[in-house]
Order: sequence, then structure tokens, then C-alpha cells
Amino acid sequence: MRVDKVQTSRNLRVLMAARHADVASLASALNVSRTTVYNYLKAKRSPDPERSELICRLLGVQMTDLIAYRPEA
Repeated sequence: MRVDKVQTSRNLRVLMAARHADVASLASALNVSRTTVYNYLKAKRSPDPERSELICRLLGVQMTDLIAYRPEA
């Protein structure tokens, strides 16, 4: 299975909004640039497994709440 970048980006956007997290604060906590977080939100990239775990801890959610998968074609 592969990460569904589009659905993962939607999940991240919803989770950030629900917890009133902004791009700058998330980028700072992840020790990445704001551009990197914007790329997650625009589905240009998906966070690596370590960053995904940190995002989940910061937002208080499970990995399945953040990362969406799609079957391989």
C-alpha cells in the first residue's frame, strides 16, 4: 500500500484546524521549514514516518487519523 498524499493532506488540514495549530508553529515543532508543512498540506509531499509520529503526538491523534493509504494498482 502507498500513502495517499491527497487524503493525508486533507487529514492534516482538518486535524490542524481542530487543534488551532498553524503552519508556523507546526513547522517549528517539527524543526522543518514552513514550506515543508505547506508541501504536506498541498499534497506535494507526505511526512516521513518519524515526522508523522511527531505530528500525531503534537496533535494528540493516532497515526490512522493522519496517514491515509491507497492500494497499489
